[in-house]
Amino acid sequence: MNRPNRCRTTLAGLATAATLSAFSLSAPATAQILPPSTHDGVVLITQEMAMSGNVTPGDGPGFPITITQPGSYRLAGNLTVDNLLSRAIEIQATGVSLDLNGFVVRGARCGPSRCTINPPDVPGIYSTKDDLRIHNGTVENFPGAGIRLGSGTLESLVVRDNGSDGISVHGSGLVSRVRASRNRRGVMMQAGRIEHSMLQFNTLSQLQVLNGIGTVSGNLLLGPAPMGESGTRLPMSANDNLCGPAIYNASRC
Repeated sequence: MNRPNRCRTTLAGLATAATLSAFSLSAPATAQILPPSTHDGVVLITQEMAMSGNVTPGDGPGFPITITQPGSYRLAGNLTVDNLLSRAIEIQATGVSLDLNGFVVRGARCGPSRCTINPPDVPGIYSTKDDLRIHNGTVENFPGAGIRLGSGTLESLVVRDNGSDGISVHGSGLVSRVRASRNRRGVMMQAGRIEHSMLQFNTLSQLQVLNGIGTVSGNLLLGPAPMGESGTRLPMSANDNLCGPAIYNASRC
């Protein structure tokens, strides 16, 4: 018996369904302006601290802010990176929780007048470490991925207008309540779970789970993106997603 096609492909249907509580993505919380200091064991980060350096031992002045110790960190203002070749934050320790606190981490992705043909693959937030959590804010306008991690949890984020993936997880991860739009790919991961997220208008694909080991559930996937295996690919375990056109294996929605 053929499996029922659970994918809804009309834009009208998607627009209606997207209003349901299953897709009521909570936006990042309103930014709270806090003085740059350590508060209740949480290290607060500002643009001024980034310019001065020494946020953690070994962190030099300017970007990237280098986090070398486990613990909890929280933005106390927006971060703006003016150098096309610079990351905003590099995490070099396991066991780090980074609360963007409703603020924006903004890169210097080039426009037609100031860019080479192939812009550098520079992510906004980068780490190869494990046991990381990044949540509650926006990462935008970097020439590479918005966020690129080894493994970790990413929650309540907006990732948009990045030159590569909105979110790239090279191990196993949890992506939950994320809005990824106008990146090259919305979310790319090796394995893990993508849930309750809105992935839309990313130019190459909305999501890819590269080794097919993962759960994709309760998401809204909306094109345009190319048809075929280079586009959006859903693992066998995908279910209860709402899909627009250009989904390679839409029967798995």
